[in-house]
Amino acid sequence: MEFVKIIWVQDGFAERRESAVTYSKSAAPAYVERKKAEKGVSDVQIVSADPE
Repeated sequence: MEFVKIIWVQDGFAERRESAVTYSKSAAPAYVERKKAEKGVSDVQIVSADPE
């Protein structure tokens, strides 16, 4: 199973924020929509959680 993280831009922070947990690839889109609904959040993306 492939796992992913969510990254986003948060007002007031100089660097992108990253989820502390991983999500299954199939569940991630629902969490992206939830994150997009938060005030001050933009550019929400799904990225691989696999070590490079």
